[in-house]
Amino acid sequence: MLTSVRNRLEDLVRISESTMWSRYPEAASQKMVDTLAKVFHCELVFIHLMDVTGDSLVKHVYHGVIPAHLSRDPRVSITTGRMLQMMKTHQPIIMDFLNPDPADSIPADTFFRSAISVPLLADDDMLGMYSLVYSNYQEWTAEDIEFLLLIGRLVGISIHQAQIAQKATDLDILLERKRLCGEIHDNLSQLISSLNLGAEAALLSLAEGNSNQLKGDLERIRYSSQEADRTLREEMLSLRTPTNETEGLVPAIREYLKRFNQQWRIDTDLQVKEGLEPLFVSTHMELQFMRILHEAFSNVLRHATASKVSVQLDGNQNRLIFQIHDNGRGFDPETVSSKRLGLRIMRERAESLGGELTIGSGDNVGTTIRVEVPRSI
Repeated sequence: MLTSVRNRLEDLVRISESTMWSRYPEAASQKMVDTLAKVFHCELVFIHLMDVTGDSLVKHVYHGVIPAHLSRDPRVSITTGRMLQMMKTHQPIIMDFLNPDPADSIPADTFFRSAISVPLLADDDMLGMYSLVYSNYQEWTAEDIEFLLLIGRLVGISIHQAQIAQKATDLDILLERKRLCGEIHDNLSQLISSLNLGAEAALLSLAEGNSNQLKGDLERIRYSSQEADRTLREEMLSLRTPTNETEGLVPAIREYLKRFNQQWRIDTDLQVKEGLEPLFVSTHMELQFMRILHEAFSNVLRHATASKVSVQLDGNQNRLIFQIHDNGRGFDPETVSSKRLGLRIMRERAESLGGELTIGSGDNVGTTIRVEVPRSI
């Protein structure tokens, strides 16, 4: 198969490069099979992964044109052919289609001549297998088999890491949904309670025939309903502005500022340090930055009476600095409780990134919210 140590090392490097971590596991897996096809000069390459039940392997990605008899079912039962043998021994299955093993089921019309399936292992756990399929006959030496098994471990570890990262991302999303539900509930519950109390007061004023009091009650109801409407619109704006997975965090911030300007007619501006774009960070950091941005802009609407809001992104290899400044009326931070809902929400999100949030403000100088976090989160 491969005749020199140098060739094998070069091929191993190429395969290692193809398994490097990617934001997009599907793209990384596709690169793996494309590279395997080039290294082993075969017509078809498959990667099958074990399903959640452990009863079968499911076709994950492939390279090449799959004949009809191979494309009908993406699943391979662990009882098929010598699959159980491979699962027990962690050794490859070598197939000669003209002289098949009695346990193998070879389609009569196939034009392929030989194939080999190699287990994908991570810490001696079998995650699946990769298969190389040839139109000509292949012989495999003991050294070849050892090399193929090494690649199976390399690819298996990469897939295992991707699966762990995906589970962590899924957990982050679940926690974020829970956090969002709590924030929306907290933001709206006070307004809805105010509406209920206002309606009860209005009914009482009506029963007493006090028209002046009734007018005041209705004004308070109108104000609370307007606040509830604005809060809901802001929440929907934040939920409609997802991070851009192909271009990084900055385009998502730009889209949010654009929508905010269109909806509320308040000027917005984004400044990004030269060399910082495109900015790719973890899904968790993207979510926290966007929600801090949303909460800060909500506070601008509720309290600042500002005509412009600026956002700055700065940082280096180790730290990211995220600043939001408005030209509103400002406030004295010493007189505002640190437990106030909006401030608490933003601080908790910054702390979840291992960072800190500081606020600078004063009468007629506007407000600046500064978030500094480690870049590696």
